[in-house]
Amino acid sequence: MDIAELTVVLEAGDDLMAVTRTLGLDCLPREAEAEHERYLADLSDAISELRVMVAAESLKMWKADGTFRAGPSRELRARLMRVRSAPARTVLTVLEGICYGAAGAFFANASSVVRIDRGSI
Repeated sequence: MDIAELTVVLEAGDDLMAVTRTLGLDCLPREAEAEHERYLADLSDAISELRVMVAAESLKMWKADGTFRAGPSRELRARLMRVRSAPARTVLTVLEGICYGAAGAFFANASSVVRIDRGSI
C-alpha cells in the first residue's frame, strides 16, 4: 500500500475495525520489508513523531464506538508525505498509532460481549 492508498483508507469513512483490518492485512506480507525500514536511522525521528501524531489524531477520527468521524488532518497528510520513502514502515507506524489511540480507547471501553470475525484483532 503506498501513501496515496493509505490516505484513501484513512479518509474512506470506514469503522475502526475495518481500518485496522485493512492496515494489518497490508502489513503481514511485508513484515520483512517493514522490519528493514524500522532501522533506517534517517527516518527514526519522523516515524516516532508520526506514531504519536496518529495516536492523538485517531481519537478525533473515530468515535468511542469505532464509527468514523473525520479523515486525517492536513498536518497528518503532510507528515505522511515526509515518510513516503518507507511505505511498509509508514503503514505499520500508522497502525501502531491507531492502536495506541482510538483502538486502545475502543477496547478499553468494550462491552463483555465479544464478536470474533475472521481477520479481526
